[in-house]
Amino acid sequence: MKKLTNFGENLRLMRKTKSLTQVEMSKKLNVTQGAYAKWENGRTEPTLEMLVRIADSLDVTVDYLLGRSDNFSNTIVLSKNNMKSFSKRLRELRLEKNQTQQELADCLNVKRANIAKWETNKAFPNGDTIIRIAEYFDVPFAFLK
Repeated sequence: MKKLTNFGENLRLMRKTKSLTQVEMSKKLNVTQGAYAKWENGRTEPTLEMLVRIADSLDVTVDYLLGRSDNFSNTIVLSKNNMKSFSKRLRELRLEKNQTQQELADCLNVKRANIAKWETNKAFPNGDTIIRIAEYFDVPFAFLK
């Protein structure tokens, strides 16, 4: 399982580039300063929804924050407006492999209920799981948008 090794570093770098403190960023994102600090320090990871909010607030791409692109301005941003596309693409990719939700869940080491929620736009995986999904289906992160 690949960890978001560059996420915290990229998050800190972009926050400082915008001359924002952790307190200011946490207020922008409506989270506690402690939760935000844990993201920068790599102790926890945000959900996909929060990852999109962070990217939007810093004017960077999700791919950049995840360390999948060195150039934050030349990749596609997964925005709130197209999160439904993620659900649709995930289902399409699973069906192309003729897999049940349970089979995909087993491959990704997650619960089948999570796959069901992701495919029906009721929840979104965290950044680490998004990377695993993209790698499992051998598609770029941007394709899942």
